[in-house]
Amino acid sequence: MKQNDIQMAQPITISKTPPEIIYDDLEITQGECITNSYRIAKKYPTIDIVEGLIILVDNENRAKPLPHMWNRKGNIHFDVTKEKIWTGREEQNETKDVKYFIVKFHSSNDFKNGDLLEFCAETYEDIAAINEILNKDETND
Repeated sequence: MKQNDIQMAQPITISKTPPEIIYDDLEITQGECITNSYRIAKKYPTIDIVEGLIILVDNENRAKPLPHMWNRKGNIHFDVTKEKIWTGREEQNETKDVKYFIVKFHSSNDFKNGDLLEFCAETYEDIAAINEILNKDETND
């Protein structure tokens, strides 16, 4: 896949969780961004689940794309996993920046209790394409 074949590449900005979204009563767990975002959308049915990827940029400007899910209320994108789990953690000091990219949207109604929550093929295809570009850039240095 070539760089211009990447279909998603819709970057967005993450904001703080809107104050009316209370998640203290929800279990928010490291490594469970899919479940975390689903729990928010289930509690607040007007909130969307956003599927996409993040690109972590470290202090040496190396980039690493990872699949990720967060939430959206109207035009406000927010990430309870980042706020509750990542913020203030020592290993986050090695991360200079986190870029967010949308692949698709889901509502909590798209899933039924007991469904296997997982990333779609497009998310993994985009990650593979970005990794291919990053690896090509490293070999050209």
